[in-house]
Amino acid sequence: MYYKPTDSHSYLLYSSSHPSHAKNSIPFSQFLRLRRFCSDDSVFFHKAESMCRVFEKRGYPVSVVQAGHHRAQLIDRQLSLQTTQKDNPTAFHSLSRFTLTIVQLNPLFLKTYNYSKTTQRLVLFFRNLHSFHLNARKT
Repeated sequence: MYYKPTDSHSYLLYSSSHPSHAKNSIPFSQFLRLRRFCSDDSVFFHKAESMCRVFEKRGYPVSVVQAGHHRAQLIDRQLSLQTTQKDNPTAFHSLSRFTLTIVQLNPLFLKTYNYSKTTQRLVLFFRNLHSFHLNARKT
């Protein structure tokens, strides 16, 4: 694993106010990344030791670092190299999810609070698009 000379290993400080699950997942994800790049187990263990020291400097508890190291160590390298297919929603699917929120807006509400005519037209447009999408799914 090569690091540029300018790489400062400035991972999130453990003392930050981020949620603990976010801070605790950083060592695991970095050890897993290291696992992917090291083809030899001895190289992985050597690099992992230096990475443990980096996390120690950033204030991470030893138990969190060791747990992340252990979890990454249990994963087979070949499995860690495989990518998973994610369902990427289509633009139309994302648009229809957005329209569900728009459909819930009451035009009377928009008129009462002096929303512009453009906003009212957009709501009607998305409402019509949503009903079109619902009818298209039925057929």
